[in-house]
Order: sequence, then C-alpha cells, then structure tokens
Amino acid sequence: MAVTAISIDEAFAQGSSWSQMLSVAKFHKGQIDQKLKSSRDALAKMPDWKSRKFKQELDASIRKHHESADYFEDLAGRMKAIEQESDAVSSKVVTYEG
Repeated sequence: MAVTAISIDEAFAQGSSWSQMLSVAKFHKGQIDQKLKSSRDALAKMPDWKSRKFKQELDASIRKHHESADYFEDLAGRMKAIEQESDAVSSKVVTYEG
C-alpha cells in the first residue's frame, strides 16, 4: 500500500476537513496495531526460514502505514492552520461608514 498523497488544495476541493484527514491518519495507526496483533500468533507457528521473510514483509507494510499516518497528520495540521487563519481574517472584517 503506497501513500495516496493528495495536495492540500485537492483535500479542500473535495470538501475534506482537517478532522477527516486526522481520521485517515488514525485509520493507518489502527492498521499497524492490527497487523502487529495478528502477526504474533502467525510468527509463533512458523519455522525460522519462513518467519524471517514474513517479518520483512510485515516491517515493510508497517513502515508504509507509518508514512501514511505521518503524511495525513501533517496534512491535517496544515489544513487546520489554514482554517484557523481564515476564521481569524473573517472575524476581523471592518465596515466603513461613509
């Protein structure tokens, strides 16, 4: 699974919010936990030669989920900052009477 990177502009254009991006990051973290739990029993039953390959594949999969989680957490942080900046600008609208 590769990181499905989307730009911040794409995320906003799709109507996504920073909290949705954070949810995607949490999903990837949950996948890491699930893979680790399910692999414990499988590894215990495997011969050494087979478990080495399994561990390598597991490590690669977990690394990809970590990359995805980090990416979407960063995207969520950037989106939140933009939303807060936009809200701050909107609240400072000044009307002039002529």
